[in-house]
Amino acid sequence: RTYKTWARLYPYHLAHFIARVMRITPFKYYCDLLFMTLKDEKSYDRIPNFTAADALRVTGVGRNEYISIMNACKAKKLMWRVNKGIARDLLPAVPLDIKMEGWWSVNVVNVGTWGLVLLGSM
Repeated sequence: RTYKTWARLYPYHLAHFIARVMRITPFKYYCDLLFMTLKDEKSYDRIPNFTAADALRVTGVGRNEYISIMNACKAKKLMWRVNKGIARDLLPAVPLDIKMEGWWSVNVVNVGTWGLVLLGSM
């Protein structure tokens, strides 16, 4: 939680625990981080450079996309003030296809029944 509030990089050095036990993938982490930044109506420039670069690599949301999402949210002025969840609908639902590198390691994660339902719906 503190990593998100400080807009830090996804803790890849703890990814084995975070992805397996806490079920937080880099995509979910960066979507939540972008949502919190949009909800607080902060500028994209408030996100540190390395975090923004990694978020762009995983989600595909860069500075221009962030600004267009913020403008789309603010276009619905009354709804934006009442329900800030509109931003979550405008963020990407699935991660980008990332080229697999030869030096990456792959870990097995136990998937529960809810995960199988989500995988089946894709």
